[in-house]
Amino acid sequence: MVADGGGGAIFGWWDGRHYGSSYDPYSSDLYGTHLNPQGHPAAPMWVQNGNPICDALGSQSDPMMVEDGVGGAVVLWHDDRGYYMQRINDLDNSEDLSATALSTRSSLPMQVRPNPFNPSTVASFELRVTSHVSLRIYDTAGRLVTTLVNGWREAGSHQVTWDASGLPSGLYFCRMQAGDFRAVQKMMLVK
Repeated sequence: MVADGGGGAIFGWWDGRHYGSSYDPYSSDLYGTHLNPQGHPAAPMWVQNGNPICDALGSQSDPMMVEDGVGGAVVLWHDDRGYYMQRINDLDNSEDLSATALSTRSSLPMQVRPNPFNPSTVASFELRVTSHVSLRIYDTAGRLVTTLVNGWREAGSHQVTWDASGLPSGLYFCRMQAGDFRAVQKMMLVK
């Protein structure tokens, strides 16, 4: 769940309703909705019991939401095919809430090594062209922990070290955006 900046909130979850009334953790879909402060859908496109964000074959799981800074949210999740992201708000997705594939695990141009790590790790990424790069770390509640990169980088290989010595053990997410490319990688801090 993330606040929308106007007293309402955007919610995201996964369940197996697409496959009937029985719960099957291996056949789940992602749903989301945007509710106003009174608990009602914030726009005509939203329904209270959830719009499908991704109902593709396979099981989508571990959704994470972060604020997009303009009253919407970014939903991140994964399935057997790779990692995915969908930006949801009342303006951009009034006709299409389908998901956009980011990349597969085997072809990520961003790697975080070592993983698991203690207390620091290195994010490495390749740029084909000079791009504005954003590299941010989020916790499991979707809160921004730190921004490692926010600026222009030349084409080529880059590395950034993240020192998490002041943070508790747990799961974190490294989110990279470079031009139209977006990727998310899970990281485990173990102390």
